[in-house]
Amino acid sequence: MGVRLRRLREERKLTQIGLARMLGLSASYLNQIEQNQRPLTMSVLLRLSEVFNMDVNTFSDDEQTRMVAALREVGATLPASALGGHEAARISQAEMQEIATNMPAVGRVLIDLHRRHREAVDRLEAMAEKMTYKDPEDPADALMIQTQPYEEARDFFFTHHNHFSELDAHAEQCHTAWGLSDIAPPGLADRLEQRLREHHGVSVDTLPAEKGLQRAYNPALRQLSLPPHITPGQRAFQMGTQLAFLELDSMLERMVDVPDFPVRLYAN
Repeated sequence: MGVRLRRLREERKLTQIGLARMLGLSASYLNQIEQNQRPLTMSVLLRLSEVFNMDVNTFSDDEQTRMVAALREVGATLPASALGGHEAARISQAEMQEIATNMPAVGRVLIDLHRRHREAVDRLEAMAEKMTYKDPEDPADALMIQTQPYEEARDFFFTHHNHFSELDAHAEQCHTAWGLSDIAPPGLADRLEQRLREHHGVSVDTLPAEKGLQRAYNPALRQLSLPPHITPGQRAFQMGTQLAFLELDSMLERMVDVPDFPVRLYAN
């Protein structure tokens, strides 16, 4: 209980003296509650509810019970430790109770990480099923692993040592012709946005953060959308990328038009 009270105080940016005064307690008494040396009595709970307009169930044991149950599920599915097998990875009941009582935020993080881990495992298993197919020409009908687009793209860049001289030369020409020398990222982003607008009729707007994308281009609307949280340098990079797609389309198509590389590296 003490940890929860301390977290509540810190969230409200209060000192122990300040909170103690609001609750009608001495600072030393409040400190003892936060250190779990004194119980959080019902009278103090009711005063907390009155002062902060909060539900007293926030400090109830029901939440602890639910968290212990969730942590027990986490512990039951933990893989074996590389150092000591399953026993080394096991979380004891006492440790679960300690986490739920005194470190609930840590408990919530552990439970959330476990949920994300399970979701990732499920996605990988689903992908594994899609990545396998039966070869109709193989009499043994063996399962084959399909090469994924990102693997083909990776191998393509690896083969060329991440260097394309023709593309680099054209980028340097654009840098000079567009007057981009000695311009800091904020100014560079503005200049590239101007190039998109004046030469290609492309507007730049904000991409909703919840979409989780780095960029999105709508060719029908001639609209490039970028997330609001990226830096000026990142904005300049994304706008430069779009300019490359618009101005060097035929060059890029020719560069990737090679045998055994059917996957296009980009989409306009």
